[in-house]
Amino acid sequence: MKMQLPLSFQNGHYFTTIDGADWIIDTGSPTSFGTSISLQLADQKYEIVAEYMGLDGKELSQYVNHPTSGIIGSDILNDLDVILDTRNNILELSHDTLSVHGTTVPLTSVLGVPIVIAIIENAEHQMFFDTASPISYFQEQSLANYPSLGEFQDFYPGYRRFTTATNRLPIELESEHFELRCGTLPQPLAMALSMAGASGIIGNETMGNRILGYFSRRNVLIFG
Repeated sequence: MKMQLPLSFQNGHYFTTIDGADWIIDTGSPTSFGTSISLQLADQKYEIVAEYMGLDGKELSQYVNHPTSGIIGSDILNDLDVILDTRNNILELSHDTLSVHGTTVPLTSVLGVPIVIAIIENAEHQMFFDTASPISYFQEQSLANYPSLGEFQDFYPGYRRFTTATNRLPIELESEHFELRCGTLPQPLAMALSMAGASGIIGNETMGNRILGYFSRRNVLIFG
């Protein structure tokens, strides 16, 4: 069964609305959590924990400046075919196969969080693909050589708020070309990234005004 839900973009995050409550769609979180004990999605009931790394729905709402029940993470999203249609503001979920016509980007994962290969400065880099990250991250000193875009305040579970300088960085995902606002992560988060073998994070700037197929079960991401 295919399920359609509304999709909206608020304060740098993509939300879907379920039973009147807004949830962030977050491939970068290995755990779903929030104010409900369960979610019914595409004919299946998924249990939800109340918090992740000390972060709950109430505190999350403060960080994203929007009333938020919680996060739908990769533990649920990886069990489904997912289409994020940001042109028409529709989220599609299904246990059956969905399709999108466009550029196919291979996916791997670490602890369920998707990884893509990005071309940056003519070199391949493993990058986490995070639909809940308003900006991207690249943990290389050469980032400072690109045009400055000023400071940006972000947050991560287990670390909370931080501020980073940002620069406009050109990257490629297969035949797709982007210029993304990129920052650098604080040292504890950067160490976790390095341990996973990744050079950074691709954020949701790549998703605007297009149809994105997130098909983790088939190890592909499709930019339509």
